[in-house]
Amino acid sequence: MRDVLLGLAENPALRAGLYARLVASGDEEVLFTLADRERLAPSQVEHLLAVGGPGLTWFLVRGGLLPWLEIPQEHP
Repeated sequence: MRDVLLGLAENPALRAGLYARLVASGDEEVLFTLADRERLAPSQVEHLLAVGGPGLTWFLVRGGLLPWLEIPQEHP
């Protein structure tokens, strides 16, 4: 099943609804595969940030998809 999810995540013609469902799955490997796609929209990056952990945030920063100044800060 995981191979199917990864294959969908790599699909450049992935529809927005399915993208959102893959992000919501929270599977780390699927999230990193989605983050590695070309031409992510700002809303897609936001969805990834909402679900992913610090490693995914750093991956997005290194990939130039998220400037340092936009890294969300947790409030106590």
